Amino acid sequence: MVDSDKSIEIFKGKMKALNDTLSKKEVFVDEGGIRVVITGNQEIKELAVEGIVNSTVIEKLNKALRLSQKLAAEELEKAI
Repeated sequence: MVDSDKSIEIFKGKMKALNDTLSKKEVFVDEGGIRVVITGNQEIKELAVEGIVNSTVIEKLNKALRLSQKLAAEELEKAI
């Protein structure tokens, strides 16, 4: 394996480990009757308005976040 290939594999491994770590961390905001819980890798775990949770809204928000993250990754790849 060429050194650059090895470096890329090491980098990918570090990024996966970072993603795993971030997915286990959570940020909480509970203000004005709205509660949001989101992971460090930007996945919404809970969204409640006045105590009402709508799992369909959470699912669609997470889908939009994944699509925006994919777009950002693609643009970053082009820039490198």
